[in-house]
Amino acid sequence: MEEKISKLIEKSKKNDKKSLLELVERFNPLINKYSRMLNYEDAKNDLTEHFIVTIKQMPLMTEAKELNYIKTSVKNNYIKLSKNLASYKHSIFLNDQMELFKSHEKSR
Repeated sequence: MEEKISKLIEKSKKNDKKSLLELVERFNPLINKYSRMLNYEDAKNDLTEHFIVTIKQMPLMTEAKELNYIKTSVKNNYIKLSKNLASYKHSIFLNDQMELFKSHEKSR
């Protein structure tokens, strides 16, 4: 029989690596979903790292609230990473445009 999420969280907070690994495996579909949506090489690692930090820092509560807390936290981290990625891509685009402009200016 599978151990309850709340018990795994409690053990993980006490540095039980086996319980933490079990939590990561159980939430792997959620992490995979958002990492595919981010579509960059280290997205899964970034989301998994945030997931672990969330588990370690979250307050103990009822199981239903814990599930909602984790899902919301992963989703919010996805949104944050997505915005950072968009901003990064935009700055690269602007830098490329500046380089193109400079090269045209030199050729005149």
